[in-house]
Amino acid sequence: MSVCLSFSNLPSSLSLHHLPFLSFPPLPLVLSMPSSNQGWPEDFGFQLGGNGPSYILSVEEGSSAHLAGLQAGDQVLEIEGHNVSTLGPQAVMAIAQTQKNIPPSIGVVSRIQQVSQLSNPSQQ
Repeated sequence: MSVCLSFSNLPSSLSLHHLPFLSFPPLPLVLSMPSSNQGWPEDFGFQLGGNGPSYILSVEEGSSAHLAGLQAGDQVLEIEGHNVSTLGPQAVMAIAQTQKNIPPSIGVVSRIQQVSQLSNPSQQ
């Protein structure tokens, strides 16, 4: 069932406070999922960086990566069960982009504290 409310035809003497309260169930969240892994990771809402190991640099809010719980600073450990913990971003992307599952599963561990400590050596 869909309902369309138009307030443009309301008499000027009637305010929105006079309208009956309408309650609707929440709309389902719909994500547009890419049809292949060729644009991984950007098409799934995140970016990789590092020199081996690889880290999540940023995660787009509301993306499939964000909804899956990926966070900036996470270290990438696995792609579809393959150990990639020592590989740089280009090698990790090459592996992910050839996987059949869309998106490929990704195993990470949070390294947020360690990343922030490395970026400011004066705090050590």
